[in-house]
Amino acid sequence: LGAGLSIPCGTLCVIRLSGSNPGSALSKYATLYGIGALIGPLIAFGAMATSISYSTVYLAGALCALAIGYVLYSLKDRLVIKDESGKSERDKLIREPHIWGFALLLFFYVGIESSAAAWLFVYLKESCLLEESFASFGMTALWTGLTLGRLTAIKLCKHYSSLTIIVGALTLAATCLSLLLASPELPVLALSLVFVLGLGFGPVFPNIIAAGTSKYPSSIGTVTSIMMLIGVPGGILFPWLTGMMGQGNQMHATIAMLFLMTITIATTILATGKVGSEGVLKLIRQGR
Repeated sequence: LGAGLSIPCGTLCVIRLSGSNPGSALSKYATLYGIGALIGPLIAFGAMATSISYSTVYLAGALCALAIGYVLYSLKDRLVIKDESGKSERDKLIREPHIWGFALLLFFYVGIESSAAAWLFVYLKESCLLEESFASFGMTALWTGLTLGRLTAIKLCKHYSSLTIIVGALTLAATCLSLLLASPELPVLALSLVFVLGLGFGPVFPNIIAAGTSKYPSSIGTVTSIMMLIGVPGGILFPWLTGMMGQGNQMHATIAMLFLMTITIATTILATGKVGSEGVLKLIRQGR
């Protein structure tokens, strides 16, 4: 619940404070978040290799969160955000099909990424037969890929539309998920695929926000609030649903569902969005 509240609120705060051009600030925010998520599993990896207990690691994390909360609370007067939209405009925006479309896209993507982060460790441990320490390292590989993917997105945005980047990134992620399903008995390949999966996931979130808010430069805060309100619950619902599918040592069913959802979203955007197949193919060819 704490993470579910802090992550979207932090994203919204950064976007609102950045003014009419949130892309750079959001990319930096997402990158720093990825660096923190990268360091965390490394600490856990080192702790499990020694006699440090899970309780000690969790306690250290709780103390860090408490310290950050105190600092933010002391700066609350500097973080006052003025809402740029009146009530009538907000009521109009919440009925916009464009916003609902990207909000639903965010709903499914957040669900997919959250489910992958929640269950890939279990899949690597149970289906790929990795030891706990190496399965934990797999999560480091995922967040490393996510961070590098978000850094790469900054450059890609100069040459391609947000929708083209989203489709290309989701296609890469779906390919990695399918290969994970096809070859779980190859641990080194599995860890490499998890890293590339992170590369695919990395550019998606910032570009969904950018594409969703592009039509409303004077109401970025309000539009982002609507998108986050609809999209974030996907991160609550999907890990539970995919986890239910993986009960009874059936984690391959969870990964299969993530693959189907990922490729379905990419295909839907390609079919209905303003993104041409030539642009996607050009992006894939240059990636090679």
